Amino acid sequence: MIRKNLQKLTFLIFIGIVVFPTTIYCQKLSNFLDQEININLAKTNLLYVVNKLAFEYNIPIGLEVDSSYRQKDFEKMSLKNKQLTFLDEIEIKKGTLRNILNNLIKQEPKYKWKAIDGVINIYPIESRDLLLKRILDINIKKKYKEINFDTSKLLDTIIDFGGVQTFLTQEKLTFLKHDPLNRIYSYPDTKVKMKIENKNIRDILNQFIRESRLKLWVLERTGEKKEFVSINF
Repeated sequence: MIRKNLQKLTFLIFIGIVVFPTTIYCQKLSNFLDQEININLAKTNLLYVVNKLAFEYNIPIGLEVDSSYRQKDFEKMSLKNKQLTFLDEIEIKKGTLRNILNNLIKQEPKYKWKAIDGVINIYPIESRDLLLKRILDINIKKKYKEINFDTSKLLDTIIDFGGVQTFLTQEKLTFLKHDPLNRIYSYPDTKVKMKIENKNIRDILNQFIRESRLKLWVLERTGEKKEFVSINF
């Protein structure tokens, strides 16, 4: 009898530890994705939409750019009467964050979105630059005590990690700390108190923008030979 009661108690404790927190997380995620966003955009592009959501509606977003993005941007440029315009076709209307993201991906079908710990990650499923994915998957095992990171210190920490340096050298890549072409809004840098220990670069970037005023990171490879890698906030 006592043994059966202990088994029941153990089972109830397991339910409380595993199931209940999972239910809370799912509820928070649902509330996050079901929030109404009063946004209306016409003839715009992917980068402008994510900038708008991040900096005007405080939606943390990580964007991994596909390998042909710059070329497509140039193809959509038009110069008339000395005025540079973009021949973009994306239209976004107000709705829940979930519906807006689904609508965005419907118009940019080369991409997919996924919510990871309260951050929207958008990444290519076609023309994906696999070197960028490998960079995001690099695990930083070294333990860094909890300190205040601004964007410069955070990127220095990432770049100086041995695994990252080895990867960049092997692939003949140069890291650019800032690429203003990806930033539409200008905000002063902010500091975030965070600890880095056994996390991959994607998780580190997500944590920073989740807790920072800067709500967007963009990872891209540029240059004639795609020799430059940039992370921009």
